[in-house]
Amino acid sequence: KFGALLFSLDPVALDAVGADLIEQQRRQHGMPSLREAGRHPQYIHTAAEYGLGVDDLSRIDIMYC
Repeated sequence: KFGALLFSLDPVALDAVGADLIEQQRRQHGMPSLREAGRHPQYIHTAAEYGLGVDDLSRIDIMYC
């Protein structure tokens, strides 16, 4: 159970963080990554390339309250 809310003014960053959380859960459960499973969310990177937001996790500030 995740038990949190995610908020962002940048929808691409929000999806990038969400995809990373999913990847972490998949690893913990011994599942292949989304890329390995042929389900990589390419739309996130495409949206970033179009300038709609940031998909680089190192450039996204995550605040825990």
